[in-house]
Order: sequence, then C-alpha cells, then structure tokens
Amino acid sequence: MVEEIATLLATLLIAQAALLATTVYYLGRVRKVLRVWKTLVEKERGKPVKPRKRYVVFALACSGNPSREMVEKHVENAFTAYYGRAALAKASPQLVFMDEKAGRGVYRVSHLYVKHLISLFTAPLEAEECKCLIIPLKTTGTLKKALKIMEKK
Repeated sequence: MVEEIATLLATLLIAQAALLATTVYYLGRVRKVLRVWKTLVEKERGKPVKPRKRYVVFALACSGNPSREMVEKHVENAFTAYYGRAALAKASPQLVFMDEKAGRGVYRVSHLYVKHLISLFTAPLEAEECKCLIIPLKTTGTLKKALKIMEKK
C-alpha cells in the first residue's frame, strides 16, 4: 500500500514537472507571437521603417581577372532577373570598394535585402575572359569594419 502511494506521488510529480515545462515552453512561444504581431500592427499603422545599410564583404574565385564594371553589371542583371526592377531600386546595391588584385570587395545594400544579395552570389559570373564565383565573407553595419574584414581575410 505504501509503495503504491509512493509510486502515485512520483507519477504526480513527474506529470506536474512536465506540465510546468510545457507551460514555460508555450509562454515563450506566445511571447514570440505577440512580438511579431506587435511589429505587424506597427507596420500597418504606417510607422516607416528606417532604411539602414549593410555592407557585405565578398571574395572572388576566378579563372581570369574580372573588372569592377563586370561585377557590378553581373549583380545588377541577376538582381533584376530574379527579383525585378522594383526590388533593385529598393535594395539599391552598390559596389562601394573593390580590390581587383586581391579579388575582394564590399557591397552596400539595404538591410531588408541583404539575404537577396547574398543569394545572388550563388549565380556564377561568366564573361568572355573569365569565370568567377562570388563568395560572401561577412555582413557588417559599418564600412570601416567591412574594410578591416576585407584586409584581414
């Protein structure tokens, strides 16, 4: 009889612990959903999102020697082909700095379109003289930090 009561109490404690763990888990999920909902409501109210810039440091793996214009043209054409002219205008990707000897550079893009730009880097750059792959190294918030990363790697 005592063993049955002890077993019953142990089972009750385990069930209570499981219920507590589940409650904590779902409260975390509810907080996350509320946070997302709040941002959506704020966007609907018309609060403008401040356009921030991000700097994407990249390296080139090439069989030839690509020029700055060739890289700019490739990214612009690929962005237009995949996402359209409107997205290109909103993202405003700009090749800020490129070291042709080292095969590295820095692109500036809107923070909302960083992933779009990085996904374009998977498309190989093919020209008459050379074939290249653009490899993203790191994304930063300042140009100073981007140039420092470009020199390091």
